Amino acid sequence: MDYVAEAVALLSLLFSFLTLRHNWSLLSLLETIPINFNFAGEPDRMGRVRDLYNYQYAIAAIYLLITIVSGFPRWYRYPWKITAENAARQYSIHRSFFLWLKALCMAGMSFTTWGTIRVALGRADGIGTFCAPISFIILFTMLAIVFVKADRAR
Repeated sequence: MDYVAEAVALLSLLFSFLTLRHNWSLLSLLETIPINFNFAGEPDRMGRVRDLYNYQYAIAAIYLLITIVSGFPRWYRYPWKITAENAARQYSIHRSFFLWLKALCMAGMSFTTWGTIRVALGRADGIGTFCAPISFIILFTMLAIVFVKADRAR
């Protein structure tokens, strides 16, 4: 499953870059684009087109940061004492969590890039009201699963 999470994250990152590259010729004709959306999925702040490239750099940096952090589970803070008996299982559970967190972040940011481009080009009015709530539901579900698994593994 860790390979699936990594594939989702990497493909989402790639999709984000390719979507921007594919639409750049149309976007470069615009003076401003939406760069922020409220919880209803409506644009609430405008910015420059090149801000989308900065957003892509931020996405890549987050991907890299989570990739590095997920490789060092001994750095994490654990709510339980790590012993020789539970260390391997705890490390595995938390490493998987970070890989799935990376997949969620990359998919969400990729969706935001795609939605921003659609709104900027007049193909949509917003990114949808479901984006933020679904992201929070998935995140808190992941946290609950990790907490229960880690509690059982201690």
